[in-house]
Amino acid sequence: MQTKVVRLIFFFFLCFSWLFAIGQHKSGDSTDGEFIKQKDISTEKNFAKVIAPRIFAVVVGIADYEGSLADLNFSDDDARLFYNHLRQALPNEMAAGKSVLLLNQNATRTNIINALQKVFSQSTENDFIIFYFSGHGSPGNFCPTDYTRQQLSHEIVKNYFKNAKARYRVCIADACFSGSIGSASNSNQIEASTSQLQDARLAVIMSSKPYQTSAETAALRQGVFSYYLIKGLKGAADMNHDSYITMGELLLYTKKEVSIKSGGSQIPVVYGRNLDRIPLARIKRQL
Repeated sequence: MQTKVVRLIFFFFLCFSWLFAIGQHKSGDSTDGEFIKQKDISTEKNFAKVIAPRIFAVVVGIADYEGSLADLNFSDDDARLFYNHLRQALPNEMAAGKSVLLLNQNATRTNIINALQKVFSQSTENDFIIFYFSGHGSPGNFCPTDYTRQQLSHEIVKNYFKNAKARYRVCIADACFSGSIGSASNSNQIEASTSQLQDARLAVIMSSKPYQTSAETAALRQGVFSYYLIKGLKGAADMNHDSYITMGELLLYTKKEVSIKSGGSQIPVVYGRNLDRIPLARIKRQL
């Protein structure tokens, strides 16, 4: 009985979050949090693509929330798969840097913040930093495992990226309302919030628009966004067949596939500039 009550409370929480996000969207966020279109992404091969020599990554996945409050099914698997792909595809870069994988009960707000501070602070101007999150989200927040006490605001995450010295900086999230990372609570804050995400060294890819939920499915045994994200990194997003996946290519592939799979109910969004100049994966092709 107690579990049913808790789940009902969480259901109303999600409904309120969805209505709040819809209201924010209608009140003036006309961009849907998107600053780049397909025509702006080059797939030419005429520039050198070099993965940064060291990768510093914080990867978070939460399926088991405190108190069994609306647990998810595959978010922790999403994070494991993403983390393992980085280690397998870029073993030297990952070994040379520092990475932290936080799953389920270890992914508290405090632990995530400590990991961001400790890992990102070790990066230098030649390095690559990555934050990946898969779990629940609400407008303006990621939900750590202990989110009933305090959520992890998008602003906190953005500040760690803003203060980092790394050459390339990538933020990826598979969470409901994640596109609201570029939104603001009032019109006076929108310009400051969005300009912070248009840094030439920063790429942000969120699984859904500010007012949309993000789905996971038993058929894929993953979140829909994370499934196509990882599939793209493994080679499906290599649009120009040069054996490198740039953030621009990954965006176009992931957005197309997720939009089709969800029937348009979930559309990934991106913030940043020069995404075709940020290589994220190197593909080892069979001879």
